[in-house]
Formats: sequence, structure tokens, C-alpha cells
Amino acid sequence: ILFMTLYSHGVQKRSTMRFGLGLIARLPQFFKYRFNRFIATQKGAYIGHTASINYNFASKCGPKIKIHDYVSLDQKVDISSSRFNLEIKPHTIIGHHVTFLMGTHNINSENWENYRPGSGGLVIEEYVWICPKSTILPSVKRIGYGAVIGAGSLVTKDVPPMTIWAGNPARQIGVRKEVHKNVVVESLLGNDLLTYIKCRFSK
Repeated sequence: ILFMTLYSHGVQKRSTMRFGLGLIARLPQFFKYRFNRFIATQKGAYIGHTASINYNFASKCGPKIKIHDYVSLDQKVDISSSRFNLEIKPHTIIGHHVTFLMGTHNINSENWENYRPGSGGLVIEEYVWICPKSTILPSVKRIGYGAVIGAGSLVTKDVPPMTIWAGNPARQIGVRKEVHKNVVVESLLGNDLLTYIKCRFSK
């Protein structure tokens, strides 16, 4: 069931001609993100049908990558390695040039092997917003529900739910009061063709 939002209300109010023009404008983005999803899934990743991922990220994916529906990864979002688990849960927004450093090298080993401190991978909970040019280090295991990471931040440790972090290294600077529940996340990068059509014909 689609809830009535400013987005859906706007789509339903459009004239037939404006709605048609909106369809045409969305087609290139739809096929681009479908292609990127195909590339990632061919490498074994799980990518939700409504997720928007860029080609650079898709080309580095592997079986340990799981991106849920309604996730938006802007241009130049990068992952250093697909050897370790990365899960991004629904309704997460990740700005351009965000880097996930998933592993590092053991500087005390003659083999200088790639490893991740501790155990497990990285989980990003629902409704997180990571602003542009932030870097998430391998020491981070979880970014909690509704957390916000300010632009250009260097995140070195886990981030609690509904907190706002910024800086280098990042530290908590505030508390978030509400999450973006009424945002059509896929529309942020123009990958909302199917949602656009559903909104038009929903009652």
C-alpha cells in the first residue's frame, strides 16, 4: 500500500501529457540502474529491485554484499574490498564519493595479508544518511538506525541509532528527532520509474 506523500500527490495531480513526459525522462535512469544491478548480481551480490547503485560500486561487488530495497548510493560511492560482509538496510541514503574501507593490511605480518579487525562485517541500519565524501573505516561494525554522518567525516567506531556525527575523526554532535519516512528514496537519483507508475494509478 502506497502512503500519500507530497511525491505521490504530485504524481496524481499531473496532466496526462506531463505524466508521459515524466515517464520518458525516467527511462534512461531506470535502464542504467537495472544494468548496474545486473552487473552486481552476476558477481553474486544481493541487490534489491528498487536499490540505486552506481557502476563503480557494482563492478566491485561480490557474494558478501547485500543491498536492500530503497537504498540510494550516489555517484563514486566506493568499496575497497568485497571480501568482507557489507549489508545496507532499506531507506538508506549514501552521498557521492563516500568510501567504505572494508579491510586493511596486517602490518605485523610478513605476508601483509588483508584482514578486518575483530569479526563480522559492516551493517548499516535503516534510514541512515551518510553525507558526501565521508569515509567509513574497517573498525566500524554498525551504523545504527536513523544515524546521520556529516559531509567529509572519518568514521572510526560504531555509531549509535538516531545520532548525528561529524568531523575527523567523527564524533557525536547531536541527536536526530525524526527519520525520512515519507521520502521516496529511489527518486533521489531518478530511479523511480516503477514507483512513479504505481503512484499514478493508486487510489
